[in-house]
Amino acid sequence: MHMRYDFLSRLYHFGRFLQSRHHDLNDLGMRAWLARLTVFAATILLVAPLGDTGHVQLGSLTQRIAQAEPTLLKTTIVTPTSEWVNSYSSRSYLHGQLAPSGAVVRAYNPRGVLAGEFTVTQVGWYGVMPVYRDDPNTPQDEGLLPGEEVRFTIDDIAAHSMGPDSPIWTTNGALLQVDLVANTITPTNEWVGFYSFNSTVDGLPLAVGSVVRGYNPRGVLAGETIVEHVGWYGVMAVYRDDPNTPADEGLRSGEVVSFTVNGWPATPIGPNPATWTANGALLQVDLAQISPAPRLAARRQDNDVILTWLSLGGSADHYEVYRSTQPYFTPESPGAEWQADLSALPLGSQLSYQDDDVLGVAGVSYFYLVRAANGDQHYSASNRTGAFNFALQPGSQ
Repeated sequence: MHMRYDFLSRLYHFGRFLQSRHHDLNDLGMRAWLARLTVFAATILLVAPLGDTGHVQLGSLTQRIAQAEPTLLKTTIVTPTSEWVNSYSSRSYLHGQLAPSGAVVRAYNPRGVLAGEFTVTQVGWYGVMPVYRDDPNTPQDEGLLPGEEVRFTIDDIAAHSMGPDSPIWTTNGALLQVDLVANTITPTNEWVGFYSFNSTVDGLPLAVGSVVRGYNPRGVLAGETIVEHVGWYGVMAVYRDDPNTPADEGLRSGEVVSFTVNGWPATPIGPNPATWTANGALLQVDLAQISPAPRLAARRQDNDVILTWLSLGGSADHYEVYRSTQPYFTPESPGAEWQADLSALPLGSQLSYQDDDVLGVAGVSYFYLVRAANGDQHYSASNRTGAFNFALQPGSQ
């Protein structure tokens, strides 16, 4: 085993040596191959698991990243309903360039139902695109519920929201500017290798299967890796922007890398700064992430209340459901009632809870929240949402 690791160490340094001697190579393909060779050796040295025979066991990184993320069984037809949110953008990108005419922007609900579609006619712009709400009066799932996050694609490539408005379905007729960036990684001939031995989510070591990504300041995806050892990631190659092409492929020297874990922002905590420095540099940048609060939606069905939210991954192992007759409450507030604990599901999976026959008393309304937890450790609570039951008041004509 020691001889094998000695060989990999030599392979890594050999790749670095060749790179240092071939900056004037005209063959871009050869230089990119040398970069990949060095990343390959460094990755095996730091994180590759050993099999029973002492050989390194490598799977398809692309396949495993796809398996680690939620799969959407997307519908292909928009079903208009009587309520919608209007989404638009004046500056959206595809593969590092302004989205071209003819590009198709689509909006999905968290369950993969197509709720909006728009074909770009002006470079970089889309919309106004109606994104439809699910009709609670039909058994079909036509779109979003209030409070749910819209998931966008451009030409069927998952798009990252860049604001300025949040991609949340709010109220009928709302107008939201949601600029998008959609790209796959475009390897170039220069990269910085980032890695970590001590990254955390909610104070606990980063879980195996988590997806770590690195973006440039303009939202272009420049690096991606999947966690194979608890608390570790990398070596993740984060590519430089190639100054010889019009596309924006990655970082420029001196720019700071933005990291996400499972699609949510993560804070670099050193020991090295998260700065793209020089080709071939190897930097330890540990990450710390606090899981975001769940986004809770409620709908009424007869006298029942149905709650839905998405599992946020991270270290949460269950979600706690609370109820109160007061709209602004916490789990510790007087009168707050614990309703249920639901086991966490994989990132992006929908969870639901049904509170049966609670709206049969006129004038009594209920409000709900959910809170992620791991054992006795609690994280941020969701938004509060309610189901209302108003009594009819006698009047006169």
